[in-house]
Amino acid sequence: MTTKSMKNRSVFEPSRDNPLVETTHEIWLAGLGALSMARQEGEKLRRQGSELFAQLVARGEKFEKARLGTVRDTFDEAAERINRVTKKAERQLRTLVETPENVEVYHLVPKGDRWTIRREGKDNDISLHDRKASALEAARGIAHAHEPARVVVHRADGTVQTSYSYE
Repeated sequence: MTTKSMKNRSVFEPSRDNPLVETTHEIWLAGLGALSMARQEGEKLRRQGSELFAQLVARGEKFEKARLGTVRDTFDEAAERINRVTKKAERQLRTLVETPENVEVYHLVPKGDRWTIRREGKDNDISLHDRKASALEAARGIAHAHEPARVVVHRADGTVQTSYSYE
């Protein structure tokens, strides 16, 4: 029986005596090469992914700033409209509250597809008109004749549009 000395040989060093061991060793080395390449490519992809992520964050910041400006503008516009409506409602309420008892108030209101003039606190119509403009003209004439008076003009949906005072 012959024994070879293993003192100077690496554990992974193939034996030149056996082609099967040498082929197995080459397969092992190919696997290590693949692992090394995969790690290298993985590191490259990680760097590219980090760069892509940074680009996406930068674009996201720009997009957010642009949209926040639009939202702010819309909010400011809505707040301005609310303030205008609130001030108008306050003026109309003040007019209603400050109206002395001896002032006659006439309402120009829709009635079907026509317009009617009613004295506040009364159920009967003073006059009925086909057009809002002609009803307003008649209401102004009535208010002038009964000064101090006020004409409250309503919209087709019944909400108050405006009011006129005659003193």
